[in-house]
Amino acid sequence: MSASETNVVLSILKWVSKARPQPTDVDRSTQLGVHFEEVTEMADAMLLIPGLTDEAERDLIAFVSAGQTLSTSLKKGLTGIDFSNIAEDIRVELLDSLCDQIVTALGSGFTQNMDMLGALAEVDQSNWSKFGEDGEPIFNEDRKVIKGPNYRKAVLDPFV
Repeated sequence: MSASETNVVLSILKWVSKARPQPTDVDRSTQLGVHFEEVTEMADAMLLIPGLTDEAERDLIAFVSAGQTLSTSLKKGLTGIDFSNIAEDIRVELLDSLCDQIVTALGSGFTQNMDMLGALAEVDQSNWSKFGEDGEPIFNEDRKVIKGPNYRKAVLDPFV
């Protein structure tokens, strides 16, 4: 891994640690909710791809509906999960899944001929622009980081 590739990953982790320096159970639940929100957005985008079979379209619609519901439940803390008391063996399974999701997300973009590293760097820069004038994160009522006054949307066209 090159220095610039490592720097993007470190920058993302720095952004998250600035937004959530001492994560609470609310932060843990919200972050997982946001993660499910993004996976659901991918499934929703796939509905726009021409040539879907009726079965694939039906499955994607059901997935999007369930994903939106789960995402909202997590962001609002309505799952009943005590995130600070998850057994170590379950945490290992969660970690394995999160790592595999990173690998498969990068692989999915690569197989679609997308510049994943360039796009990731662009999204990282956009995320940093969400912070307020004071350089601090701004949260909504669910503790999701929201767009600040200097927000700049990621321009991803050059990476597809």
